[in-house]
Amino acid sequence: MAIPTAIWLVLSHDNLSEMRAAQVSFARTVSANYKLRIVRSIESMIEEILLFDAGLNDLVIHLLKFHYIENTDNRRFGPWYFSGVSNEQSEKRILFKSPSSKLVAAAPMNAGYQQLVAKINGVTPEREWLEATSEQAMKLMQGAE
Repeated sequence: MAIPTAIWLVLSHDNLSEMRAAQVSFARTVSANYKLRIVRSIESMIEEILLFDAGLNDLVIHLLKFHYIENTDNRRFGPWYFSGVSNEQSEKRILFKSPSSKLVAAAPMNAGYQQLVAKINGVTPEREWLEATSEQAMKLMQGAE
């Protein structure tokens, strides 16, 4: 069974102290069995919803997206957001879209995905709000080493 997820959209003009108090309260009461994520844009919120709907580990996908986009010519066309999974040519691929350029990039989804999931699940804190970014995922992975 999938773990329910709470996604909190934080815009730059939000009152951060009020928001933090509400997040702490939510984490203490309702969220005992929730994944808690913070996003900073509508596009990132849609990306998180698509990731959880696909049953994927969002933090691992953010790591893979960062690695794939940064190591190809696609970096200059960003920002990039997860848009789905493709099974074309008997190979599973993770799809990323760039709303600004209308381009789609496809990264291979190989056995390394499951290894990263196992590793990051071992260091992801429960009942704590995590920002849904590749930087957050990298911090967690550094703690796993």
